[in-house]
Amino acid sequence: MSSLYYKSHVRYHSNAQYKTKKAWASVDSAMFVLYLISCLAVGTLSQSSTGPIVDTPLGQIQGWERLSRDGRLYRAWTSIPYAQPPVGKLRFQAPKPIQKWSGILNATGDAPLCLQTNLKGDSVKGTEDCLYLSVYSPKNNRENMPVLFNVHGGAFQAGSMGFRENAEYLMDEDVVLVQTHYRLNAFGFSSLGNKLMPGNYGIKDQVMALKWVQQNIASFGGNPKSVTVLGESAGGGSSHILLKTPATEGLVHRALSESGTINHIWSELKPEVARNGTLKLAARLGCSITGDDLEIFNCLQGVSSEELIGAVKYGKNENPSFAPCYEPKDAEDAVMTEDLSTLPSNKPWMASNCNGESLMSYACSSRL
Repeated sequence: MSSLYYKSHVRYHSNAQYKTKKAWASVDSAMFVLYLISCLAVGTLSQSSTGPIVDTPLGQIQGWERLSRDGRLYRAWTSIPYAQPPVGKLRFQAPKPIQKWSGILNATGDAPLCLQTNLKGDSVKGTEDCLYLSVYSPKNNRENMPVLFNVHGGAFQAGSMGFRENAEYLMDEDVVLVQTHYRLNAFGFSSLGNKLMPGNYGIKDQVMALKWVQQNIASFGGNPKSVTVLGESAGGGSSHILLKTPATEGLVHRALSESGTINHIWSELKPEVARNGTLKLAARLGCSITGDDLEIFNCLQGVSSEELIGAVKYGKNENPSFAPCYEPKDAEDAVMTEDLSTLPSNKPWMASNCNGESLMSYACSSRL
């Protein structure tokens, strides 16, 4: 167990001075709602077709408006695609940037969940075309507001960015909130431990979403030079990875990890562990595992999404095999080729845990 798991509730770790203190002002509020966000499923509210329209480098996007907890008007865009659908030949590939569109993109609907099973493994929800994010911004005509980039938890196997209402607390503050979906379980973390199938597609999705933030968040009043990544459980591990990986240079400026770091067992797999889990998955799907890796890869890429998620044994012994792992240095858009926790960083990082965390896991499992 890493020394980062400590009895005190909060520890601050940073080599930076207090120049970023103001940017942290809203993070304390974010801590309060991390667990609320982590267990919620995407809601089903219908919205008006006459909401706010924002111009971005990719095109126009229509959102909706509502009131925060304290009655402050804010704007929301809850289903913005940030990458091309990872289907067909793009399955088990690093995400590809979304292309520009003409006309007005309607982002008032619910973003589809990424394919997953519930905690018991007896039901399936979501779709493979799930690389969407949500943006929430106070309607105050301010510019350069700090950006909070939230990554949901769920052991890298399940979860979502939550109900649309979960922004109502943070929208009392002058911050822009971004939440994102990313590929999960076998879709996001299958790996053969080589350049052909290196894994970490779910983390690479998060990096792609952060690139989207850099290019577009100013259109929503956010400051691309002040991005705080935060998350709970697997989201905490993700935020730590995103803070430390060279792949996010210039994209992340500080991070908050709640109940998860790189050093957790499900945040840092050895290549042989990840490969073994993927071979077990292939065998369950009827793929030959005695041939070369290209044959295995083609078989896994060719099965239907229903077959693939059906073979995922969430909650079983194989489950930890689908998580971030070490990649070859020549892997496409590699995010973790070595132990990132040993790399020096001068970016502020706050890590915390919570008493009674198992009670929250129980509450989440009863919902799922």
